[in-house]
Amino acid sequence: MAADDSRFDDRWRSFEAFREEFREHAVMVGVDRVYARRWMLGRGPGCPLGVQAAGYLLIALAVAGLVGGGYVLWHGAYLLGVFLLVLAFLSWRLFGQVAIPTFRSAAMADEALFRRWFEERKVSVFVKATGEYIWNDRETPA
Repeated sequence: MAADDSRFDDRWRSFEAFREEFREHAVMVGVDRVYARRWMLGRGPGCPLGVQAAGYLLIALAVAGLVGGGYVLWHGAYLLGVFLLVLAFLSWRLFGQVAIPTFRSAAMADEALFRRWFEERKVSVFVKATGEYIWNDRETPA
């Protein structure tokens, strides 16, 4: 971890100092959205059980909205069909809006988890004052 985290460790003297800047909104933590969704559904490390259940419920609503909307549109009830398709779209968007902040919270709550995800390039850091992005510059194997 030492070589991979060098840019992170050069900028902050400790993870607690980084957390303090995060709380003050001086830095932003970027998240790999696809990984965050998979993490939530797979109940990855740090994911609460209730959040995983909410994720499955939102996915079920999205699928039901798509299937129901298609079926209803096929039978000519256009207003209800559009409503169900909008429900599917909003369910999917809400799923992302739940997964990403939960993933970010888990990373900020556990230093070891944050460093692992930083090493795997699942999270990055944006420093607002300098406009600098800090991420793991290590080349990923092909």
